Formats: sequence, structure tokens, C-alpha cells
Amino acid sequence: MQMLSLPILRLLCCCLALCVAAGVPRLAQATEAEFLRWRQQSEQAEARGDIPQSILAALRMHSLKPGDLPTMLVLSGLYGKAGQPDQQLLWSRKILKLQPRHLEALINQ
Repeated sequence: MQMLSLPILRLLCCCLALCVAAGVPRLAQATEAEFLRWRQQSEQAEARGDIPQSILAALRMHSLKPGDLPTMLVLSGLYGKAGQPDQQLLWSRKILKLQPRHLEALINQ
């Protein structure tokens, strides 16, 4: 097996880094598109009164963007509509840990 020279190895590492960096925006775009698709599904399920399905879609949204406060607020509200006050409080408290003065989360308590 022939060893690669140091300059060639450096060049290959730079090329690999550029390829990986170029793929990051595409991955972010794919994730954003998937997030928007799940948001639409959640909204549609809520509009037709299918709260359990809306919660499942919102949980998918949360898995794609774990720190997204609006998604957490949606989950809190959906659990309230589903008659699950303990889950509603849990999601409100998650928001308040990240942003202690979040008005909607304070109201959802």
C-alpha cells in the first residue's frame, strides 16, 4: 500500500471539508421543509378536531427543532385541549425554563 504525501492528504481533507460544508445548507433546507410539512399536518389535524394526531405531528416538529418555543407552546395548548393538564403544565414549564418571562407560557399554567 502506497502512502499519500502530506500535501495530497491536506488537499483531500480540504476537499472533504468543502463537500461537507456544502451539504449542510441542503440538510438544513430539508429539515426546514420537513418541519413545515409537520406543522401543516398538525394545524390540519387540529382544525378537523383530531387533537391526538395534531399532538403527534407537533411532537415530530419538536424532534426536528427541540428548542423552538412556538412549537412547545403549541404542544402545551394541544395538551390542554386534549384534557391533559399535567402535560400542558409540563410543556409550559419547559418554555419557562428557557424563557422565564414568556407570557403565553405563564398563561398556560
